[in-house]
Amino acid sequence: MFNTSGIVATEPVGAPFVDARAVLAAGMLGSVEVATVVAPAFTYMENAELIATSSPPPLQIVAGPEVLTGDQVAKEFSAALGREMRWTTIDFREYERMLVPHVGAEVAAGIAAGYAPGTPLPPAPAPEVVRTGAITLREWAVRQSWDQI
Repeated sequence: MFNTSGIVATEPVGAPFVDARAVLAAGMLGSVEVATVVAPAFTYMENAELIATSSPPPLQIVAGPEVLTGDQVAKEFSAALGREMRWTTIDFREYERMLVPHVGAEVAAGIAAGYAPGTPLPPAPAPEVVRTGAITLREWAVRQSWDQI
């Protein structure tokens, strides 16, 4: 399974974290026939529906069924967990500072650069590989065992 944490650009765009995904994805196209989820999805909820698929297509992006803002995500988690959650947007430079102790300065700078104002967005995926999922964020959150984290 290759989880890109977002859309993959078809060619480098000048942001290191986007460019690395583009290179990796391009190399994988001829290397694997299908993508398979071999364990339950916990961190990345968009993968949850692939667990039950016995023969997944070579490339599939599962999205939705809801398009939520950060505040709406916090509201859904609050409802699912029975406690108040807040969404806080931070500046990309603060995000970089927070990442440094965990991944080092160079990697942190590359990741944070993807969130800087003016960073080009990768192209949208081809419509034929995008599928709307059926599990809402709240439904997914209720099914998780949060006492493990």
